[in-house]
Amino acid sequence: YLLIHNPIEQERYSVVSVNVNSPRVKLLSPLGKPVTVQISAIWDGATTVSHEAYQISFVAHLPPLGIGVYQLLEVQSSEAVSTDYNIYMRNSRQEKPDRLFNIKEMQNSVDNIILENSYMKLWFSGMSGLLEKINTKEDGKNHQMKVEFAWYGTTSNRDKSGAYLFLPDGDAKPYIFTDPPTIRVAHGRIFSEVVCFFHHVTHTMRLYNVQGLEGQSLEVSNIVDIRGEYNRELAMRISSDINSQNRFYTDLNGYQIQPRLTTSKLPLQANVYPMTTMAYIQDVGARLTLHSAQSLGVASLKNGQLEVIMDRRLMQDDNRGLGQGVQDNKITANVFRLLLEKRHGTDV
Repeated sequence: YLLIHNPIEQERYSVVSVNVNSPRVKLLSPLGKPVTVQISAIWDGATTVSHEAYQISFVAHLPPLGIGVYQLLEVQSSEAVSTDYNIYMRNSRQEKPDRLFNIKEMQNSVDNIILENSYMKLWFSGMSGLLEKINTKEDGKNHQMKVEFAWYGTTSNRDKSGAYLFLPDGDAKPYIFTDPPTIRVAHGRIFSEVVCFFHHVTHTMRLYNVQGLEGQSLEVSNIVDIRGEYNRELAMRISSDINSQNRFYTDLNGYQIQPRLTTSKLPLQANVYPMTTMAYIQDVGARLTLHSAQSLGVASLKNGQLEVIMDRRLMQDDNRGLGQGVQDNKITANVFRLLLEKRHGTDV
């Protein structure tokens, strides 16, 4: 039995994923009716499927502050819909076909990778696997929406970045990868996703094929590992065509939204603010919100940009009382939701 609780005061349709040890599954709703299930592979690394376990995903429907008991059964012939995978690699080596999943290996290409649901269509680079453009189907508009990664160093002065101070050595340098990353694209009935494997970060962008807010936003996950770096900080940058005019908005401890203004006469670090749950930029026609599952530093250093510091590795104490640098880095998963909304009316 799966006991699922909705802790908020609104009815919810939400995707739930659990791991199972058999691909032959059937799921019954609290009313005893069969539920559509998508079965996905659990991977050992970028390209090897594990057959020890599988992941099932389904849409749970729960009343406000409600509890639903779903029943998970192992059956002889599964009605679950398996996910199809395309793996883009530099040197494609065709492995033997998988007995459950349809997996195709392809060369990294200049052609775009496309994901789509009833709300939007997304274009990803065939070389890097990173998002490049969004088309919103409600108004048929194309929006530039480029995701990139960047490195910050620290100053060569006596005072350097530490746990409490951010003293960069100038603008961020682009994160450059010499070999194209392995890109794994999954197409399924409940969600589709693009996963890119870089040296320091595994970046996932998932699009849910469900109605409501979950289908209107993109789930972004970055698993960051910078344990081998020296005095560097990794940032994710989202560049859009929104004319934000150096204004952006962050929340104060999740209670209220505070307008911020990026000022060029101040040093770069003075334009970085805490983001507890969200940050957004907007213009007359659109608003782009980054909802965050964890507190991080955020900035909007150029028009139409949002930039989030993912992880920091700093080798020296910054004389603020801690007595050590930031060297206890763990492999960190940072999770976000990226929501692009059309704005009606022009209130500032």
